Amino acid sequence: MAAGIWAAATLVAAPAAHPPIPDESLDYSINWPSGLSLGEAHWKAHNAGTAQAPVWDFGFDLDAHVPAYGLTDSYHSKASASYCTEKLTKEMQHGSKQTGEAETVDSKTLTATRTPLTGDGVSSFTVTDCMHDALAYLFFARRELVSGRIPAPQTILFGAKYDVKLTALGSQKIRAGDKSYDTDKYGCHVQGPASSLDLEIYFARDAARTPVLVRIPMAMGAFSVELEH
Repeated sequence: MAAGIWAAATLVAAPAAHPPIPDESLDYSINWPSGLSLGEAHWKAHNAGTAQAPVWDFGFDLDAHVPAYGLTDSYHSKASASYCTEKLTKEMQHGSKQTGEAETVDSKTLTATRTPLTGDGVSSFTVTDCMHDALAYLFFARRELVSGRIPAPQTILFGAKYDVKLTALGSQKIRAGDKSYDTDKYGCHVQGPASSLDLEIYFARDAARTPVLVRIPMAMGAFSVELEH
């Protein structure tokens, strides 16, 4: 259950001709179905290049606790002006277990190489041209929505390869944090090698299509990742 929440939380760009989204830093709360806080998450996007030649650094960090079990995850992505993944780094501590890996994409050979941050076990697999990891996909999807398009179904990178499809579910006014937002609601189906996940994402109807709420249905109810500020 917990792994699904963290993968989905991460889950929520357009052609390079569109103006890039400005740097941003967003804070989220992770909540139990009852509304009680489970933890917090922080999203950052930074253009390390120039306005004419962006080089994007994305980051998503979360710190959450369930009874007798803590989770501290950190994900960082480097992507091109068109949000094509160049490198994704994952560092995770679930309870007493620490894991991590780096995935580097070679755009010439269309190969991704997965390297554990500790120990052996390097492996490689093929990827599509301009493949997005989960973080870069968030920007890609938002840029498509800004341009009036729903992103086409595609495969993204997040350790393994996952198929993702967004479906429009109408508009809705919601509250997140202490604010009210006019949003567009989308269903997001994620299919992995051994599991699938369906969640709801609410994007604000602002110039950046800011993700303000993600609901992750589970057997015990819908967990939420909610924009604080």
